[in-house]
Amino acid sequence: MNTESKNNNSLEQESEINITDILRFVLSNWYWFVLSVLVCIGIAFFYVKSSSKVYSRKASVLIRDDSKGGGMSESAVFSDLSLFGGKRNVDNEVLVFQSRHLMEEVARRLHLDMSYKVKNGLRSEELYTHAPVTVSFPEAEERQVIKVMVTPVDSATVRLSGFSLAVGGGGVHSEEVLDVHLNDTVSTPIGPMVVTPTLYYTDVFYGKPVNVVKSNLESVIEGYRARLKVSLASKTATIINLVLDDVSTARAEDILNMLIAVYNEDVINDKNQIAVNTSKFINERLIIIERELGSVDANIESFKRENQLTDITSETGMYLANTSRYQQEGLSLENQLSIARYIKEYLTDPQKSSDLIPANTGISDNSVESQIKEYNDILLKRD
Repeated sequence: MNTESKNNNSLEQESEINITDILRFVLSNWYWFVLSVLVCIGIAFFYVKSSSKVYSRKASVLIRDDSKGGGMSESAVFSDLSLFGGKRNVDNEVLVFQSRHLMEEVARRLHLDMSYKVKNGLRSEELYTHAPVTVSFPEAEERQVIKVMVTPVDSATVRLSGFSLAVGGGGVHSEEVLDVHLNDTVSTPIGPMVVTPTLYYTDVFYGKPVNVVKSNLESVIEGYRARLKVSLASKTATIINLVLDDVSTARAEDILNMLIAVYNEDVINDKNQIAVNTSKFINERLIIIERELGSVDANIESFKRENQLTDITSETGMYLANTSRYQQEGLSLENQLSIARYIKEYLTDPQKSSDLIPANTGISDNSVESQIKEYNDILLKRD
């Protein structure tokens, strides 16, 4: 018992000594702990002040889709004529909005590969809507990354510096400084370029460097595709939500609006292409029918002359009554045969190899109509 008591007392003394030593060590080096806290606060402050704020913008698109409870679209009225055939499935349209084709068209129209920034404290401010100049590189390639510093000097002159061009694994870098006139095509270490003033070119920007960057267009397209979020409002809804994050609210809104505009243009172009080809097909069919009817009238007139018939109604009434049914069936089969031949000629005509086949051909065989629809769908996807 005495031995155990001595051991316990020894452990308590060691514990007290350890805690005392730790406290003494901390107090003797307090300035290091204070310095560490100050450094962490400084790093956090620098990060907050130097990082650009990211904003989120949202847009919603209503898709006319009968399969998910939407109202009848305008094109449904013309479905029998196949002028606007084919319902657009909402799930497919989500993939369309995420497609590279749409974002590439948006990037080209809005020149998203160009950016203009000025230093505002520790943070770089994006000048998407109010840049003092626009810069173009007439001979630049889409895959090149070009950087240049443009500093307005006065109402007619800007100073160019910090030239940089990167492509693949190589590039050009120059510290040369050039004073050039606005609107002139000037030769620089990275190739010819033109600096054009905008409505915001005022003395406010004199002496303030503007960092101009032309990015790789492919990287820009893929970057915005990755940041674009496309989703359905609900499982049964026909509304698609588009969300985009960007450091510029105006640019995010422009991208979403242009994306919707390009999508609508593609939908209209598809419908117009079907309508034009259907109209051409109907007109060509009318010419054939008119020619055949003219031939029938000529045969009737010849028959009347040869048989000296004066009252065709009374002479042939009974004959027509007995044979009308067979004639109707024969004409129907002949018409379908003529249409089938015409479709064959239509498909084998090299000049029409990229044209759509009208959906409403008049052939009663459902399998043929189904094959024509499948042909048109594949052709639209190829285009």
